[in-house]
Amino acid sequence: MKKLVAVLLVTAMTMSFAACSKKDTDKDEETEVTEEETIEETEEITEATEEETTEESSETVDPNAKHDPQYWCDFYGQNRCPFSINVNGESKQYYFRNGGTLAGWTFTEENTDGWYLLNGYVISADSKYAINLDEADAFSSFCEYEAKPYNGDYLNPEDAQAQQKGVFYCLNSYSPISTNWGIQLMTEGGYSYNDNNVPDLTYYDDLACEFEAGEQIRFYVKWVPDWTDNPEAVKLWAVKHQERSAYGEFFTAEEQANAYALGEFKLDENDNSVCVASIPADAEPGEYDLLVTYGDTNNLVVGVVLVEVREV
Repeated sequence: MKKLVAVLLVTAMTMSFAACSKKDTDKDEETEVTEEETIEETEEITEATEEETTEESSETVDPNAKHDPQYWCDFYGQNRCPFSINVNGESKQYYFRNGGTLAGWTFTEENTDGWYLLNGYVISADSKYAINLDEADAFSSFCEYEAKPYNGDYLNPEDAQAQQKGVFYCLNSYSPISTNWGIQLMTEGGYSYNDNNVPDLTYYDDLACEFEAGEQIRFYVKWVPDWTDNPEAVKLWAVKHQERSAYGEFFTAEEQANAYALGEFKLDENDNSVCVASIPADAEPGEYDLLVTYGDTNNLVVGVVLVEVREV
């Protein structure tokens, strides 16, 4: 936009100069001065525009930046759809990326009020209201779910917000990776395919979450490079476990230095997007975050799953 303004300003000044030059041929000296001033002003505008554009570009990739979901939705051209939950007669609006499920939504950054999943119910943070998933309609724009009074099993707030092992938490729903349809993490003996020979993808069920160092893992995401005009690398990292809030928008070079780079996602023989890797055999036992990032250089943080590396 700023470049466009600069071009319009230059065009306007040039047209003004052309109009003035036709009035009097005996004003050559004045015309020369005007031309010099126009060139100087044009150079100043160009330099200022380039400087401002550089500043804007650096803001876009600032590893310490914090943009809201709408920013990333617009940046990557995704669909951010509104829906609402009615609690005791009061309706509140939320958002989800087009597709996916209400259960999967609870494990995304768009779940801003602490709803959590337990025993087939999406339950409010205070555990007083819940949505029965068996009775809930599929996700659609502007749909509304009614949360009814609930007195079943529940989690205390600390446990409800704790990161569960084997559950993929999406930290940026709007990257070109289709995490809204789920992920799947499998070990060598744990493949699970549906009738179309595609891995069954899920946020929260049947994910491998414990394995030995050196054991091969296969991490699937629903992502096909052809879906984007300019696909970049999708990478998998292993990081010593930390709170999800410790991750910024980008996985920085400093953080990478203390992580294991497990590899990039590639299409397999069935055109499924998978990263086949293993945490190095000499890795210390303990809890690790498997981190998914998007981008050749900037490494946008997409999501994370907590796993346990057992002692051999």
